[in-house]
Amino acid sequence: MSTTEPSDFARVHPVSPFIRGGIVVLAVLGYLVTQQVDRIATSFSEVPDDGAGGAGDYPLVQLGAVALAVLGAVLLGLLSWWFTRYRLGADTLEMHTGAIFRQHREVRYDRIQAVDLVRPLLARLCGLSEVRVESAGGGDSHVAIAYLRHADAEAVRSRLLGLAEEASAPAAVGVADAVGAAAGVEAPSAAPPARHVLTVPSERIIASVLLSWDSILLGILLVTAVALASLDLAPVIGGLLPVVVVNGLRALGRLTRWYGLTIGRRGETLTSQRGLTDTRTSSVPLHRVQALAIRQPVLWRRAGWWSLTVNVAGAQVGSASDSDSDSVLVPVATTREVLDLLEVVTADTGTTREVASLVDGTPEGFVGQPRAARWLHPFAHRRIGYLPGTRAVVTRSGWADRRLEVVPWGRIQSLTLHQGPAARRLGLASLAFVSTVGPVRPEVAHLAEADAELLGHLAAARSSTARRRSSGPVGCDPAPEGVDWPMMSDQRATGRTTVVTGESTEQGEDLVRGAVAKLGFEQGQIVQEYGWDDDSDDALRAAIEDVVGDPLEDEDYTGIVDAVIMWWHDDDGDLTDALVDTLGTLAEGSSIVLLTPRPGQEGEVDPSEVDEAATTAGLHTSGNVMCSDHWVATRLAARKGVA
Repeated sequence: MSTTEPSDFARVHPVSPFIRGGIVVLAVLGYLVTQQVDRIATSFSEVPDDGAGGAGDYPLVQLGAVALAVLGAVLLGLLSWWFTRYRLGADTLEMHTGAIFRQHREVRYDRIQAVDLVRPLLARLCGLSEVRVESAGGGDSHVAIAYLRHADAEAVRSRLLGLAEEASAPAAVGVADAVGAAAGVEAPSAAPPARHVLTVPSERIIASVLLSWDSILLGILLVTAVALASLDLAPVIGGLLPVVVVNGLRALGRLTRWYGLTIGRRGETLTSQRGLTDTRTSSVPLHRVQALAIRQPVLWRRAGWWSLTVNVAGAQVGSASDSDSDSVLVPVATTREVLDLLEVVTADTGTTREVASLVDGTPEGFVGQPRAARWLHPFAHRRIGYLPGTRAVVTRSGWADRRLEVVPWGRIQSLTLHQGPAARRLGLASLAFVSTVGPVRPEVAHLAEADAELLGHLAAARSSTARRRSSGPVGCDPAPEGVDWPMMSDQRATGRTTVVTGESTEQGEDLVRGAVAKLGFEQGQIVQEYGWDDDSDDALRAAIEDVVGDPLEDEDYTGIVDAVIMWWHDDDGDLTDALVDTLGTLAEGSSIVLLTPRPGQEGEVDPSEVDEAATTAGLHTSGNVMCSDHWVATRLAARKGVA
């Protein structure tokens, strides 16, 4: 840099325009060299023609044309360099570009998302680097300072990171001091040195590329090409060439992009250095991480390798200007390494333990799919589900390629509940957590309808509170003391008995009242109860009694009743016989409310069994209603003339 005063603009390196246009220059030179080689070869193989000579007979003309083209490119490059300037101002980074069409861009320090250092191969050969500044807004919100001497680029990046951290900190130091440091007067705003977190061995990068479907397909195609050539079918090989080139370039791109990956932490920013030909130093602000995913392809299972991907608000890893950016934080790591890195990103050992428990098996509290979902997920149905953690919800999916996704409660923006025709017939629903734009799209597929609805209520309540309380990275904030959420209450199950400790909550009471209203109970009705046991929900029973205005009648009641509630477990006997027995006292056109344990709880009843029993008994189902953290209600309407 050549700045001498804080207010001065600095210019980039004079060869910067030629670095940016280096590929074009090389293409032109390659074309000219090829033409000259062809001309020389022709002069040795052919007799000179007596006709009029072409332009090739006048080498001075060709040389003059090339000289004019080079001179024009140099003048345009110098003009571009003269009008390209930048400055670290009082509150913003300013960038001026353009000779004819002028452009002035500013980036406020408190809006900086990431500052990357990029070194393409040609720039590395010249000892230069590019500083890319990504601001909130994504898309074309980046500013590129290209190119500076490598030492100057590192200094600018370090100071920008320090200025951004100060500007966004609650107790930031004075901006004037930061500006003086950026200009070279003093350097208190320089970011602290990075602490080493992880280095991925180059041998593992190479092995992970070889253990990819692109490489395997490439190998199959090469073997096929050799076989075709041995059978004198060489012309057919040309049809395989595009596929070979595409797969080969994809595999080579992953190798060159991630070779030599080293990850460190500087303050509240995670940094990574990588690249074989083009090197890159990227940064990820931890407070901008919205969701995480770890994935294990089937080819990596024996090696125990995983990849870690993140959604970053307002930016992608490597900045939006990088077309190869895919938000992968680490492309391949061992289980222990990926869990350690996950703990660095979330700053929470509890969430890391919850993820580890899902990697190793199925922990207590995991909510999976009901048995009806096996028709849609015959192989993965036992793995799909979610774990409502203390600070985040963790989803699990996949059978061949395994995947776990972590969404902090405080980073959930909205929820989407959806059903397809087959899922609706089976009583299933899928719930998606909407995060920022990125590759991580958390979803729990084909839960029981009641479970999906319950998770939606839990996520809405927990995310609202977490956003108000959150003060740590990725929205990870501990849940309040005591029992605040229906599914997070401390439950100790023995047989069928579930003891819930803690105080009842407003959310739980609202859930019960809403369920009673949906089930259609009205004032003055006579309601008979069957199957009461120690684990029956007394809060639900009391809510029904409050609505109808009288106590529930027991099984010995012989009068005509307006409604029936039946508590039922999978091992209670024949459900069809039990339903038929209740019809003797049920008024015509009335309904039975069948209460069964929520899927995943002991004693759950398959929805298909309920449908079959209801049809045999002359009833039909008319929807499920979530009643509590343990019970789900299925309303069975009696057909006319049954009673």
